[in-house]
Amino acid sequence: MIDGLDHIQIAMPAGREDEARAFYGGLLGLREVAKPAELAKSGGCWFRGGRAEIHVGVQKDFQPSRKAHPGLRVVDFDAVHEKLGGEIDTKIPGVRRLFLKDPFGNRIEIGEYPAWGPCPNLLVRDLEEALPFYREKLGFHVVKRREGPPPGVLLERDGMPLLIETTEADVAQLPRHKQDPFGLDALFLVRDLHALYADFHERGTVEKPLPAAATDCMVQTPEGYLLVFSSAL
Repeated sequence: MIDGLDHIQIAMPAGREDEARAFYGGLLGLREVAKPAELAKSGGCWFRGGRAEIHVGVQKDFQPSRKAHPGLRVVDFDAVHEKLGGEIDTKIPGVRRLFLKDPFGNRIEIGEYPAWGPCPNLLVRDLEEALPFYREKLGFHVVKRREGPPPGVLLERDGMPLLIETTEADVAQLPRHKQDPFGLDALFLVRDLHALYADFHERGTVEKPLPAAATDCMVQTPEGYLLVFSSAL
């Protein structure tokens, strides 16, 4: 049955794609993704950020949606608030929200909602020594630091969470492939593997090109962990 939300649809008037790109791509920082050729004929734009995908489609006799709205989760609310401004709503306990309108009058919610779902956990000896690889080579960003015990850092990239914690154990003996030749330490399911791999290549994380038919790629961390990024199981 249903296992998640694939996308949300927002309406817009015809011929105003540039305004949609400026708002959803420029202001909100979502990445535009190409519409299938047959659907592109009807106009509009598709955007993606983390686990959220927004389809902005042309509607005849357009009327803005002033009550029904998408709720978008952000991982750095303070930075978003500084950029967008506006009054912070705290009616939901533990959640800070902003409400704004897109160029067409549609209501949009930006909220500091807690992340949900499974989160891989990797152990390292020194957080500050380990972090540059995950941030600079894999493109994760810090969501939250935890003093512990044990001290740790929650990271996220494109909706994929990763928790790194310190340990006194011998990290070199922890990777699963040390015990099982078929073992891996974290599996990330991604929507656009080739776009992710292209980013890894630009960061110098990988060298060889990804075959067109590939459905996964593997990256080994400095600690020896094997991370697999896959578009199919």
